[in-house]
Amino acid sequence: MTNKEFKEKCLGIEFKTLCPSKEKYGHDGLEPMRLRNRGKYYCSKCGSLLDYKFKCHIHGKTVEERRHQKMYAYNVFEKHGDIQVVRTFYIHVHRKSKFPETYCMYEVYRNFFDGYGHRLIIGKRRRPMTFDDFCVDSEFTVKRNYAQSYYSFTYDHEGYVTYKKSRDITDRFKQLGLRMMNGCSIIQEMILLPKNNLFETALKIGYASPFMRYGEFMFPPSRAKQLFIAHKNGYKIENGQLWLDTIKMAEELGYDIRNSKYVCYTDLRKSHDKFNYKLELIKEKNEMEKHRDYDQRMLKYANVVIKSDDITIRPLMTIDEVLEEGTTMHHCVYSAKYYNVKTSLLLSAKNGKGERLETIELGLRHKKVLQSRGLMNKTTPYHEKIINMVESYKF
Repeated sequence: MTNKEFKEKCLGIEFKTLCPSKEKYGHDGLEPMRLRNRGKYYCSKCGSLLDYKFKCHIHGKTVEERRHQKMYAYNVFEKHGDIQVVRTFYIHVHRKSKFPETYCMYEVYRNFFDGYGHRLIIGKRRRPMTFDDFCVDSEFTVKRNYAQSYYSFTYDHEGYVTYKKSRDITDRFKQLGLRMMNGCSIIQEMILLPKNNLFETALKIGYASPFMRYGEFMFPPSRAKQLFIAHKNGYKIENGQLWLDTIKMAEELGYDIRNSKYVCYTDLRKSHDKFNYKLELIKEKNEMEKHRDYDQRMLKYANVVIKSDDITIRPLMTIDEVLEEGTTMHHCVYSAKYYNVKTSLLLSAKNGKGERLETIELGLRHKKVLQSRGLMNKTTPYHEKIINMVESYKF
């Protein structure tokens, strides 16, 4: 089905009479909450007084304390042939103790899907400079989903009422394994399913939820084998990012990540910290090797001293001296790792008072000064003299 055919088909459904708004779904989805008035508690649903156990004698249920909200969103699913329609409603609730709650609801937008990547949004006009407020009296028109704009509205509210009967879902989405999942709205799921085979597989085996973030499936395809190993061994992944980081560190340490031992961890946090500690030791050891290598290279320049009446130039013999030079002079001789360049010699020029003037990088191949930098990478009045002194010295 082409985009044009899909759009024409959806608009044909739009102009037909859709099912009623199903207000009972919105009303049934509103859970009662406790309202306090002068030390007594009342049921928000019916306004009756609760007993000492916070039980409503009309509903016969215990009313829990909930966060007070004035507006809710809920979705209603409809099937029209091979087109899946998701209708989103807003319900505004007014609650007052001793009185039953009153509410008004209106439909704000509709999403049309075919299960093959096509999507059409039809909705009411949104009020300027607002995120989720709509003009109730406006007409339904075709919308574009500006996901990257500042005042973006993605038309994918999860809603607290979703489909309850499989007959409201098309065969295509049943085949793809559509289901409710934490961390992802059902509309985002409908967008991802036809486009990402790995997401579809992870959803069907029950491993998609830990890797959902901001409505996206944050899972590298290179770890698909590890995901299947975890599924084969019945391993439950609760923290997806921590699990991926632990496997990455195990791979850096040279462990066989095709072995279930390094995929299915008994204590994930403990294994993560253990591998991180080992990598820190290796990193520290490598840094020590770099220090040792630099110190050995600089041994033959230990006696190099270039002097004039008011300037003394000496090599930076250790990495600690390079660090001190970069920190004092506020340039990148250390952060840019010039000490790793084996074809260069780093020197420091000071005046008669021991104050640093410039840092010099000498190319050992042609015995030419590559750069000479003073404080904040600026030059000093001694710049030309320092270069002539270094290049005239016989190394």
